[in-house]
Amino acid sequence: MRCEEIDPLLDAYVDGELDLVHALAIDQHLTTCAQCAARSARIAAVRAAVGSAGLHFAAPPQLAERIGLLAPAAPRRSSSQTSIQSSSLRPFAWQSWAAAAALVAAVLLGWGLMRWQASAAGQDRVAQEVVSNHIRSLLAEHLFDVASTDQHTVKPWFAGRVDCPPVVEDFKDQGMPLVGGRVDVLDGRRVAALVYRKGKHVINLFMCPPADSRAAAEQPRTTTYKGFNVVSWASPEMSYWAVSDANEAALQEFVTLWQARAAR
Repeated sequence: MRCEEIDPLLDAYVDGELDLVHALAIDQHLTTCAQCAARSARIAAVRAAVGSAGLHFAAPPQLAERIGLLAPAAPRRSSSQTSIQSSSLRPFAWQSWAAAAALVAAVLLGWGLMRWQASAAGQDRVAQEVVSNHIRSLLAEHLFDVASTDQHTVKPWFAGRVDCPPVVEDFKDQGMPLVGGRVDVLDGRRVAALVYRKGKHVINLFMCPPADSRAAAEQPRTTTYKGFNVVSWASPEMSYWAVSDANEAALQEFVTLWQARAAR
């Protein structure tokens, strides 16, 4: 695909709305076109900034008063009638305030639900992109930029090629050897991808510093997309995504080994 063909599709690409064929084509183009990769990164950065801005709007104190004004006004009465009826008006006032409080609670709950859904949608979108990158690396036979089982060869190769050189571990004694690494693009950012094998299965492990410097650690979360298992987790310093067509138990074993070794 050419730049002029990709340009109108980049927003949908970053939002994870493209079909697999177009997404893979754009993935391939972004690895060779710095201009389109930079535009994709800017779109992703804006999207991440909006999603992490902590937007929160407190209902103004005048809201309850305005809601009360929407209720039908009581007919004017004489002072004696007002005195007699005052006790009966109190429940109505209480009901107005209760309705206002319920509306405020509903607004806040709805906003919180929208933010949660947006966060979940973002995680699912990245998981889909992880799977697309995994498939592309297999179809294009581009698993490695550096092919080596030596972690002391693979780790220094990433210096200067990604924002933060990754921790590199080898699990050949556990049946999941390191076989190489490459630079890939994920969520509009250049990331490190380490490649492992589990029998005949390939495991791609993507890692990069979190987009939000205030991000907290996250426990492993497993999802499945197009028959591939994805496990994502994060420390305050790094975000991780492991993907493979190996079964979920095998991928969880890999993640457990990796977390234990990296935590030393």
